[in-house]
Amino acid sequence: MKEQQSCCGGRGAGKVGHEGLKKLVMVGNPNVGKSALFNRLTGSYVVVSNYPGTTVEVARGTCRIGNVEFVVEDTPGMYSLLPITEEERVGRDILRAGDATVVLHVVDAKNLKRMLPMTLQLIEAGQPVLLVLNMIDEAERLGIRIDTMRLEERLGIPVAAVSALSGKGIDGLEQKIAAYRPPQEGKRLEIAYHEAIEAAVRVLTPRMPAGGGLSPRALALLLLQGDSEIAAEEGMREEEIAPLLATC
Repeated sequence: MKEQQSCCGGRGAGKVGHEGLKKLVMVGNPNVGKSALFNRLTGSYVVVSNYPGTTVEVARGTCRIGNVEFVVEDTPGMYSLLPITEEERVGRDILRAGDATVVLHVVDAKNLKRMLPMTLQLIEAGQPVLLVLNMIDEAERLGIRIDTMRLEERLGIPVAAVSALSGKGIDGLEQKIAAYRPPQEGKRLEIAYHEAIEAAVRVLTPRMPAGGGLSPRALALLLLQGDSEIAAEEGMREEEIAPLLATC
């Protein structure tokens, strides 16, 4: 396993990999400033190593928010929970572990509309999501104004606007992390699909495992998108899924 340690100034504290620490997992598309935010939060002690069984690098560090120390994990760039690349598969595997205290979905505030579908996927999967609108200063220079309070109301999750490079909004982000509480049962945003899709989901959901990082409903939806990895794990044969796909 390849491992690299690096040091730089920042908010990091302590050693990486302490058992029992709360965990922040950072996810998002490539080129949204995840690494800049990771360095802003962790800073002083970072370990970069290959994810087990792959050549994909994952960065880990620690940060202290108030009196609580967190392990921070920066996943490879991913566009969706349906993996196409090895990097996306690693990112999804990290989420499927289900051990994140908070999942920071980092997006480019200038391209929010294009990136919200993955936010909705994460919410639907039952992940403890906090939406981070990065590069907010660049968005504002372009005349883009985002009503974060309205966005929080619509999505049912906390939203923080930051600039990882300048440090703008980082204190507010840390306050939201410290105050984070998972949505109460029945309070999470629910997305309704065409009735044919919902009917197929109702058939598949009871066969999906509960208790992991992705909800049974999310796994069923991934199956309907042709996720062969999930199908193999759950022993679903193509001839079982094909009739359901035909109705969608």
